[in-house]
Amino acid sequence: MEENFEKKEFLNLKEAGKLLGISRQMVSKLSYLKDFPCTRLKRRVLINRVELLKWMEENKSLKKY
Repeated sequence: MEENFEKKEFLNLKEAGKLLGISRQMVSKLSYLKDFPCTRLKRRVLINRVELLKWMEENKSLKKY
């Protein structure tokens, strides 16, 4: 089954992980960053797809220590 995220405005942690090629757990950790484009509704995390892609583009040059 092919995932089509282009039509969705908001993604959950699992979908965002698949889109970025990282684990759901990593997206969950990223969601606690102040500038991460997400909204929390109780235990649910909604991630704006367009803002997520912009955020990744802006932060791709961060160096790992």
